[in-house]
Amino acid sequence: MRNPPPNIAISHNIDSANATLEDGRSPSQAIATRKFHLLWLRLFVNGITGIFNAIVILEDLTQSSAVSSALLFGLMSIFKVGRVFWGAISAAITRLPRWTGAVHQWHTSRRHEDGP
Repeated sequence: MRNPPPNIAISHNIDSANATLEDGRSPSQAIATRKFHLLWLRLFVNGITGIFNAIVILEDLTQSSAVSSALLFGLMSIFKVGRVFWGAISAAITRLPRWTGAVHQWHTSRRHEDGP
């Protein structure tokens, strides 16, 4: 990765209420399309297939029995639950400072736009 050239202007003023996609659709219009629903269905089916095949894959990778692979899969699942639990705690702890920081930054930028 490298930094962009210094002469490129980057706009930080993003108006999400009036955002459009490359083809001119708003996000709410894109969500209503058949293509969007088929892509999400494909993602869901691939995820479920991966979960069902995880024990077989672990058995092949570790060269162990199905019982050992199932136990390893169970251990991995426990850690996944812990990761989700920690993510919820972390989000609850940091949400307020991030929100207040964003409000402060917005308020400061508005003050500079309005002038002294």
